[in-house]
Amino acid sequence: MTQIYINASDVAACIGDNRWKSPEDVVRSQWEKHNLSEDKINTKDYMFDAGTVEKLVRAHGNVEQLSQLREIRKQVEHELATAKRTKKDHQNTLDGKLKILSRRRAMVDESDSTPQEKACMITDIVSEETLVVGNTSRQLKVLDKRIEIIRDQNTLDEAMVSRTVVERMAQAAVDAPNAAAVTAQEKATHEVLSAIVPGPQMAAVAEATRTHVNTERGKVGEEKILNAFEKESNVKIGRRNDKLHYLRIELPSGGKVLVGGRIDGFVEATSTLVEVKRRRNRLLGFPKYEKIQCEVYLRMLGLERCTHVEDFDGTRKSRDYAQDPALWEHIQKGLAEFAELHETMYHQLG
Repeated sequence: MTQIYINASDVAACIGDNRWKSPEDVVRSQWEKHNLSEDKINTKDYMFDAGTVEKLVRAHGNVEQLSQLREIRKQVEHELATAKRTKKDHQNTLDGKLKILSRRRAMVDESDSTPQEKACMITDIVSEETLVVGNTSRQLKVLDKRIEIIRDQNTLDEAMVSRTVVERMAQAAVDAPNAAAVTAQEKATHEVLSAIVPGPQMAAVAEATRTHVNTERGKVGEEKILNAFEKESNVKIGRRNDKLHYLRIELPSGGKVLVGGRIDGFVEATSTLVEVKRRRNRLLGFPKYEKIQCEVYLRMLGLERCTHVEDFDGTRKSRDYAQDPALWEHIQKGLAEFAELHETMYHQLG
């Protein structure tokens, strides 16, 4: 069994303790990361048909995005025309060669050569036909693959434009002053998008938009929360997302799990880890999946204590947490089971 890498924030999901993300979801995400390009992963929810892309960019894109779409389509049109023309040239060349060989065969049939001589000459012609057809077939297959790649890249390029347009539309939610305003802005954006994006794809786009808004707000909000908590608690919080830390876990099967993550902050004076959560709708307390994340970080850094801070629209609540041997045993057992699932499911996916 090979070593499996897991983000610290995904450990709870891996062991079945995250209600929003299953162990299977983690394996699927890892497979996509290892087998698909980063662009393809980032745009999979924005791969619309050409007409939808056109409507979206025309209605809500800026001049730069509209110009980008025009340039992408102009380029793909040129590349497809070139590939198709080359393919037609190869086919015409093949047809011409086969006509010549056909005439040679007729000339052999009409010649005064002996049956044995005719048979030898026909064999040579058939061999030449086979060689010509084989070479051209390979060339045509290469060109068909080239055309497929051009079309796939065009879909990807247009999806990138669609994503930038949708994320630009969602910026009002990112910049909203509070949770109620975020929800209102997201709802308005989704209503506008639902008039353009086909129904089957709208759910994925809405979820991708929510994820984008939460991620972008989290980047800005986390630093503010740390600063506020630092002031309220009269402590100095350093090592804020300073580097990637690792924890290697040996499994009973002989396999290994490598967990990686960045800590939100660290109080040097008390050797205390600080983990911050910005809530979207309300204060949630200290859910088990976040205890698991804190436990993993404590083991990763060899620390005993952690302070968990949650914030909702400026209202904060903090609680202390210490290493929990029973929870750590639960995590290790769960990761061993996840490793078995990973090995089986990963190969099934591809």
